[in-house]
Amino acid sequence: MKNFLIIILMIGIILGTGYGVYYEIEMKKEEWGQREETNTSTVQTKELAINDELVTSLMEVVHYLNDGLLWDYQTKGKPYFGYWYQKDITSQNEISNQIKLYLALRSLYKDDDWHKNDIVQVPKTDVEYALEKLFGDKNIVHESLNGTGCNYTNFMYDEQTGIYQQESLFCGAILPPHYIAQIEKATKYDDRIEIIEHVAYIDFSESENGENINVYKTNQEKIASLEYTDNEKELLKQYASGLDTYQYTFQLKNGNYYLSAIEKRTNDKVLFLVLQCFHYINLENLLFQNFLVLINLIMNGAQLYSNDYFE
Repeated sequence: MKNFLIIILMIGIILGTGYGVYYEIEMKKEEWGQREETNTSTVQTKELAINDELVTSLMEVVHYLNDGLLWDYQTKGKPYFGYWYQKDITSQNEISNQIKLYLALRSLYKDDDWHKNDIVQVPKTDVEYALEKLFGDKNIVHESLNGTGCNYTNFMYDEQTGIYQQESLFCGAILPPHYIAQIEKATKYDDRIEIIEHVAYIDFSESENGENINVYKTNQEKIASLEYTDNEKELLKQYASGLDTYQYTFQLKNGNYYLSAIEKRTNDKVLFLVLQCFHYINLENLLFQNFLVLINLIMNGAQLYSNDYFE
């Protein structure tokens, strides 16, 4: 009799939890619908052309960290190469000091200007100007970079003069691994611009028929290996469905757009909805509390069953 009551209570707990989750989801669906109606009536959006001048200028600096020149056999480009793809989400306040300095210094020079002087010197005031233009403030710890001389990452900082200095070295003409990206969509909101793009990691290998080009996701999971071609943009289109997708958010502040976040997107709509449910209705707490009650009942039931068995 006792065991029967325990089973009934356990079933009641499970049904109660299920109903609670269902009720919360239904309430949130109604709330989300109302919120969506409110947002669509107040927020202005505009689709921008992917070759829009503003879009390309914002992404130009972001893509400096994709450059194959950052990769070398000793360091594999660490900590700069592919920095955005090391985490699923990176907010502005999480961007390292080294990365901010590198992007600031790199943004001050075009490739054509880089080799005009044997020694490149940059005052820290210029670096702070570039930082403010990129991130909206110039808060930084001035320090030397930790890379190599041919890829803008070997600037040495002199505290006494406040000058960054590096020799303008020429890199070899080999084909290094690199990241390629294709902007898919750019949307302008009242307070920000969101840019979405596909990203692939590319490297090269030798085969019996010559050189191959290999296509990977950003985590270096290989998705294709084929005969070498220099039309990498076409490869992006061909394998877009299997590549990773990232969203870059640029926040509007005082009339300018500043990089505020980089986020890896998922194409799994079911997973997205589940994560939204957990976020909005705090589902894990509801399940956890009921789980503890259920475990307690099971333990008590086991004890009662044991008592009945041995009596």
